Amino acid sequence: MRIHFILLTFVLFLVTDVSMAIEAPMPERLVADLDKSKAAATGLSEIVDLCAKEQEEKFQKKWRTYVTQNGLKGAELEDTIDWVSSEAALQRESHKGTNGDKKADEAWKAKRKKLMAELARKAMNPVY
Repeated sequence: MRIHFILLTFVLFLVTDVSMAIEAPMPERLVADLDKSKAAATGLSEIVDLCAKEQEEKFQKKWRTYVTQNGLKGAELEDTIDWVSSEAALQRESHKGTNGDKKADEAWKAKRKKLMAELARKAMNPVY
């Protein structure tokens, strides 16, 4: 009987400890980082849509704004350009319904990367 009481007490202690750990609030820094990544993903998803739909004027404006607001440079800029152009190419392909000409798709993607890099360069170094 005594062993059962000790085991029951131990199990209840563990359950209470685990439930309290689950309910503990996330540190503010982690919450802020999650909010930033959500905001970035939201901004980029709109840019991807505009890029895929070839809405040039809106795309260019949103992309320049995103680059300047986030201070994209170097490897981070290149990674973002690669991601956006790849996602836009996938979105275009899915809207076509069939697999199009791979060479034409790759050429479109390369043209988009070049345009995005040029727009980013101009956004970060405006000429007065």
